[in-house]
Order: sequence, then C-alpha cells, then structure tokens
Amino acid sequence: MNIRRALHSIASKALPSYIEKRNLARIRAHRSHLGRQVHTILRACSEMQLPVFIVSYNNARYVENIALRLKRDFGVKSIVIDNKSTCQKTINQLRNLCSLDVCYVAWSGYNFGHLVGFLDEVYNILPTFFAYTDPDLELSATLPKDFLRQLSLMTTNFDVYKAGFALDLLPQESVIDPSIIEHESQFWHRQISTNPDVYCAPLDTTFAVYNKTLYRGGFYSGVRVAGDFRAVHLPWFPRLDLMNSMEWEQYLKGNISSSVKRYLKKSIQ
Repeated sequence: MNIRRALHSIASKALPSYIEKRNLARIRAHRSHLGRQVHTILRACSEMQLPVFIVSYNNARYVENIALRLKRDFGVKSIVIDNKSTCQKTINQLRNLCSLDVCYVAWSGYNFGHLVGFLDEVYNILPTFFAYTDPDLELSATLPKDFLRQLSLMTTNFDVYKAGFALDLLPQESVIDPSIIEHESQFWHRQISTNPDVYCAPLDTTFAVYNKTLYRGGFYSGVRVAGDFRAVHLPWFPRLDLMNSMEWEQYLKGNISSSVKRYLKKSIQ
C-alpha cells in the first residue's frame, strides 16, 4: 500500500470519531447556552414563585392557546422552551407572544425533544417546585385560580414527584385512533382520593407540578387529578384540534419524541 492510500485509510477510520466528538462538543455548547438563557429568565421573573415551562416545536397554535390562557386567567407568564423550531410561523408567533408580554422564550439551538427541561443545565437551576407541560392541552374551564398551589400541596400530601392533570377521554367525541382510549382508560382505575378526585397513575409531560425533593428515581411517578383539573389532549380529537393537516405535517417532519406521532401519521395520510 502506498503512502497516499495508507493515509486515506487512516483518515477514513478516524473521521467518524472526529465528527462524533465535534457533534458532542456542539451539543454541549447548545445545552450550556440554553441553561444560561433559562437562568437569565428565572432571575428576571424572580417574583414568580413557581415557574411554568411549555415545550415548543413547530406548534405555534398550541403554544399560543395555552400561554394566553395561563396569562389571561391566572396571571402566569410562562416560560417557553423552543426546541429549534423550523417553522417560521411558530418562530414569528413566539416572538409576538414575547412582545405582548404573554411569555418568555428560551431558544434552543438543538432539538432535544420533549424532555429538554430536564437536561442538567436546566433542571439543576430550577426551584424546588416548578410546572412543566407540552402545549397541546385545553385546560379546564373550571380550573381553580390557585391550581398551581393546590398541585404543589398534592405532591406533598400524596408523597409523589409530580401531580398533574387527568386527561379527559370525552366519550362523546370521535378520536383519531380507538386504541388511544383503550390505552388511556387504565389510568382511571386506581382512585386514591375522592375529594379531590385523584388517581395513582404515571405522567410523562402532561401538565404537572414537580417537587424535586420527592424524586426517587422514577420520572413518571405521580398522581393525576380529575374533576376541575382534568384537561383535554387536543390531538386525539379531530373536531377539537387546533392544527390542520398541513401544520401537522410540518410538526411531524422533525419531531423526535411525540407520543401521538404514530396515530397522526396515519390520520393525515
């Protein structure tokens, strides 16, 4: 083998390792930058005892819907973490919501998925209690004004990492896939309180208040609160959904962690 071929062979083997290291360094830089943004926002809104985080990715309609509701009815200026949206409509809408003082926005330079708020660079600077949610919910019309305080207390009363909204199955509505209802029904079986109406059931990133002191290694450990706290997961119900098929196609292109993704891909084909 001549020297040129030998060098090419060595370079070919080393290149993937070099690229991987370069990508990891870039990702670490994005994580650090996001953490600094969140830290700055938390300092700016220090009067907010319990910050509420909303995850965003190419879904401006949902973000606007929940952020406006939180600000209008509860005086909560939420913190949106945008997962490097590629949809200009979403980017413009987030900027507009900021200018209207509806929410803060932390712009991630990388799509970290729906658990972006649990990266060490973000999670480690959060207060003991915080709320976190995907944006695709319709909150209850009768949600109590002090719902954040009540959910915080429930984490202590029921000794769980998080307390969040039960998801209404709306039997009167058509659903994008019947298996959704079949799957979700299991979370309505273990009622542990009637006043309030509480169920022992795991939660992913449906709206919940977290109590960091009660984390014991189970991310999904929590309770779901029904009654006035129940919420609607809009993508399940076509008549209620806020996004049209074109918007869903844009959303699904780069989405890496949506649990409803497999149902939606079938419904828009």
